[in-house]
Amino acid sequence: YRHTKACRFGASGARAELRPVENGFVEGRHCTVLSGGGCVSSRDGGLTSTIRDYSKFLVALFDRGVVPGSRKRLFSEASAEILLTNHCAKVAGLRPDGAPNICAHNRKGVGLNMMGEVQLEGCEPDKNCLWFDGVPGMVQWGGAATTFYKYQFVNGRPLLLIVFSQVLPQDDGRSCSANFKRMRAWAEAQPPPRQAARAARL
Repeated sequence: YRHTKACRFGASGARAELRPVENGFVEGRHCTVLSGGGCVSSRDGGLTSTIRDYSKFLVALFDRGVVPGSRKRLFSEASAEILLTNHCAKVAGLRPDGAPNICAHNRKGVGLNMMGEVQLEGCEPDKNCLWFDGVPGMVQWGGAATTFYKYQFVNGRPLLLIVFSQVLPQDDGRSCSANFKRMRAWAEAQPPPRQAARAARL
């Protein structure tokens, strides 16, 4: 469904309403991948994974390719490095002070890698911290219909928040950011994990 006022999508033009989206696939030739939206296309969209699988993929990525809970490797460390590299810096280079010459969304301190946005030193937070809270080290991405993830390594602990939904109108990010703020406050209040403390001593 599409939440719209537009007459061209079958609404009245006066107020927003949910209108069914016509599937562009011909019966018998439709995509065989099931998803929350019923099909896979740039127009119709829809979730094509589960929180369990998506979280395992993200944790493996941020652990440089190692599958969580095992020693098996999903992809190489070099591949993980490419996926997590700030491509704004790669494309336009760095200034003498080390900051990228260009930033994502023309927002100071925001980089872009293949997995989403990266908050860098000097990131400008949103008013009321709706999506960008200005804390360096955050990797995040927001998709359509209120599907988000945020990841950050805080006080020796990897924190990952995923929100999967198919809700329109879309949330502006404030609920995701507020929940991650609580997670970060909890992690900062804890003593560092043993491994992190040992690494710090070494």
